[in-house]
Amino acid sequence: MERQEALQSLNGTYEMNSGLLVLTSVLAFGFCVSSRGQGIFAFNNSPARPVYDSEGKPLNDPFYWVELYGGASGSALSPGIDWVNGSRDMLPVVSGLFDAGKAVMIVDAPNGLAWLQVRAWDSRLGATYEDVSVLNIGGYGESNVFEQQGKLPWDVLQPPAVLRGLQSFSVRAVVPEPGTVSLLLLGLTGLGLWRWHGKKRSRT
Repeated sequence: MERQEALQSLNGTYEMNSGLLVLTSVLAFGFCVSSRGQGIFAFNNSPARPVYDSEGKPLNDPFYWVELYGGASGSALSPGIDWVNGSRDMLPVVSGLFDAGKAVMIVDAPNGLAWLQVRAWDSRLGATYEDVSVLNIGGYGESNVFEQQGKLPWDVLQPPAVLRGLQSFSVRAVVPEPGTVSLLLLGLTGLGLWRWHGKKRSRT
């Protein structure tokens, strides 16, 4: 009986210490993030700021995704993170619009003020905007860069800030690079024409 009570006491002490450790870690993380400043934004473009395809029509392709980027400077933007789970938020575009009902946090936003940009890309070409844009064959696009005040994390009564400065934008048409076979055929054609001209000159 005494042994069982002792074990229960140890378990209770362990659970309490574990809980304190988790709470301390969360508070420490929150303090570190707060020391840099952050802003929280509602990630949607409804109703009047649609994303367009390369022909100027509302983009309606389930393989196109968008993501919110932000930072303290317009020249140093990084992907925002989901306010709840801390992961990157990538949303599909439907009829030019996107809205997951989620709040996105920009970590590097002094006093909640951030420079923002929405970026879109064809996920068939790459998992992220960076993967696709480096290919330089189209299939991606960016909004204007705009400055906006976000909701402060500790202001629980205030809703996430709406992206009021966002403007509509278009994605670039996909223009695949010439394939190896196409380049080989083009080279052989050029070689044939060069030899044909050479023979023609020798005859004359």
